[in-house]
Amino acid sequence: MGTMRSMFFVSCALCWVACAAPAAQRSVPIVPATPAVPAAAPHAPVAADEGRLAQEKFTAFSKEIERVGQDESVDAGHLQRELQAIVEVQPTSCAARFNLTVLMEHAGDANAARLSLERLQAEDEGCVPARENLAALAYAAGDTAGAMQTYEKIVAQYPKNVTSRLALARLLVGQSKYEEAMKLCRQVLQREADAIEAFRILGRAYLALGQLPMADLVLSRGLRAAKQDAELLELS
Repeated sequence: MGTMRSMFFVSCALCWVACAAPAAQRSVPIVPATPAVPAAAPHAPVAADEGRLAQEKFTAFSKEIERVGQDESVDAGHLQRELQAIVEVQPTSCAARFNLTVLMEHAGDANAARLSLERLQAEDEGCVPARENLAALAYAAGDTAGAMQTYEKIVAQYPKNVTSRLALARLLVGQSKYEEAMKLCRQVLQREADAIEAFRILGRAYLALGQLPMADLVLSRGLRAAKQDAELLELS
């Protein structure tokens, strides 16, 4: 599983996860989606109750899904079987189907996980996590242009999406397109004043441009928001 597994599991509470790592590392974390997705329309007289119960189970499992790969006490195999059952009841649930691909990859079936993501994207373009994580996989495979194109489309369609905006900013920094990256980070900070990743990228960009006073200002503000952030401390 190696590199791909490291892309799938990070401790992050955001629904739309998927931030790209620096170009030198060529790996991007992939974040489980939260269960804030409506149940599918009933296909039979009892399906409404089944859908409600499936959604309740998914909500109960969401915290465990986030811990897969980090906490050995979590039974990923059991979660995968339960999610498969939920998807059978809620075939249009983006979050349930997406998280199932996360567990498939954890089980070592990376190809099946990728195909599932591609199928999910084709059937539901509104499932942003699938699109973001396919972009992450494209970047890890060396297709930076393809990854950037996907992130740009998501940002254009969903202006409030922070994850894709920051992922795109990181890729821009990797290509020395600092001004474009800084613009994206400032847009994020206008909405989320404590967005640590935006401070990291801005600080890195100012340092690369030799603008040390601005780098110091940005990093100081970032450290006030997250005093123990290792990357901000290193940059400062």
